[in-house]
Amino acid sequence: MPQQFYRRDLRKLVRKLVVSARPEREQSLLVLLFLSSGEDQDTDYNAAIAAAGAIPPLVQLMGPSLPADVQEKAAGILTNIAQNEDTVVAIAAAGAIPPLVQLLGLGSSPAV
Repeated sequence: MPQQFYRRDLRKLVRKLVVSARPEREQSLLVLLFLSSGEDQDTDYNAAIAAAGAIPPLVQLMGPSLPADVQEKAAGILTNIAQNEDTVVAIAAAGAIPPLVQLLGLGSSPAV
């Protein structure tokens, strides 16, 4: 897949995270989650996803007012793209640490 093509498409997916209705946003989340999961070993989608500007909207999607499944998918993508120091710093600088900690707390059961 030519780099210019997939970078343009990644930017479209990132825009849909912010401006689209819920079904399109969730579809974009699923596509980004799949791409960031390493299923395609021939292309470094993780760096391209970060370069497409996905980090700030993904952090926003971990907000407490959004459904838990949206928060979890956004956190999963951020976890997957945190492959190098620059991306980790960008994720932290975007304010991802408090919502990630919050999500960890939401996933724990008092009975455990």
